[in-house]
Amino acid sequence: MPHENNAPELASVICQAVPNIPMVASGDDLAAVVAAPIARVRWENGTCGMRGTDIVVISSKLVAKAQGRWFRFGERPSGFVSRSGIPAGLDLDPVIEGDAEAAKIRRGLTARFGGRPGVIISSDGVGIGVAGMDHTTSDGLTIIAQLLALHRRETGGKEMFPLSLIRGVVDVLTWEDCP
Repeated sequence: MPHENNAPELASVICQAVPNIPMVASGDDLAAVVAAPIARVRWENGTCGMRGTDIVVISSKLVAKAQGRWFRFGERPSGFVSRSGIPAGLDLDPVIEGDAEAAKIRRGLTARFGGRPGVIISSDGVGIGVAGMDHTTSDGLTIIAQLLALHRRETGGKEMFPLSLIRGVVDVLTWEDCP
């Protein structure tokens, strides 16, 4: 019997890169940092900002900076390959507790914009933290992979757009942060 794919169709989904994200420092509340740029996003239909049913894709580099994951370059063998936007002599360790960080960002965005948006923390096209979406099933993982591909296409993988909003995905958000 063939596997039935219950993933929703993403044909009517739109993705909008969020420009002008301020510099992030250790200890910053990411939802507070990105709220103003998100509110200024202008959609094709003339509306602005985020709806509570949108999905936010955010770069792991922003999250790692807010987590204070800095270290002196050369002190550790691991770290992000990309050095763009990192001061000389410093590097970043990967994000820790990605799902918990995504849930924290989600709660902050909910407080500012209402609803229950989805949040995906992305590292090199892979979701390393997810809140508000089922990432425990193959259908859920397929949807997340499709959304990350859409994010990469819209932002061009450029560091200047470490965040995007995705609108039009139906029946994938959960009330809980993590299933």
